[in-house]
Amino acid sequence: MPPAERIEIDHNGVILPGYLRLPLHREGPFACVILVPGLDATKKDFITLSDMCARRGLVSFAFDGPGQGEVRPRAPLEEGYETSVVTVFKAIAVRPEIDGDRIGMLGRSLGGYYIPRAVALELRIKALAVFGGASDLGDWDSMPKTILGGFLWATGCKTMESARAKVGSATLKDYIGDVACPTLVVHGKRDGIFHYTQAERIAEALGDKAELFIEENGVHCCHNYCFKYRTMMIDWMARTL
Repeated sequence: MPPAERIEIDHNGVILPGYLRLPLHREGPFACVILVPGLDATKKDFITLSDMCARRGLVSFAFDGPGQGEVRPRAPLEEGYETSVVTVFKAIAVRPEIDGDRIGMLGRSLGGYYIPRAVALELRIKALAVFGGASDLGDWDSMPKTILGGFLWATGCKTMESARAKVGSATLKDYIGDVACPTLVVHGKRDGIFHYTQAERIAEALGDKAELFIEENGVHCCHNYCFKYRTMMIDWMARTL
């Protein structure tokens, strides 16, 4: 498999590090999938999806955003995370190896909430895969304590009230209407973090732009069906881009 090249992108004075991987033995420019982590995830968690992209002739770029991985000590999670996603898109879109007209995004968990917000700000994004994401944070009070603790850590706050305030209004309501690209929505019906009706609301708001798959026995991000749905998402990206 191809090696990963470390790329550092400046976002308002904060460096967002990421790994760029190109397909081997092929000529570009290539379509690209930007991989957006969830609350407690990092760029390194996407190695399997990155491998799948390379096998299908796709570039992948996985990065740490505010509140994640290497960036957490310098920039906490706060309202407006999607602007970092747009910054990454703009930096990747101008690279000579990449076809700037064929870039999609896959967002895992909380990342799946932020990528529709990013598309509303950057209409050149051509496809979305919302992977265990959310329409809002209305499930906050029923989330496992470990997840709520993750919000404390990512935001750098000491109380749940301040963490929730720092994340902000946290809804797609004012953004989803601006999403014009094809969107794949994958969710587990047994998800204990974001209720599966979150995925249904996203798909309903997008209408015929969305394809919805809810796995009856799937847990959060369908991790117990990972090969099935990760393969589905990257195959879909290869066809759509």
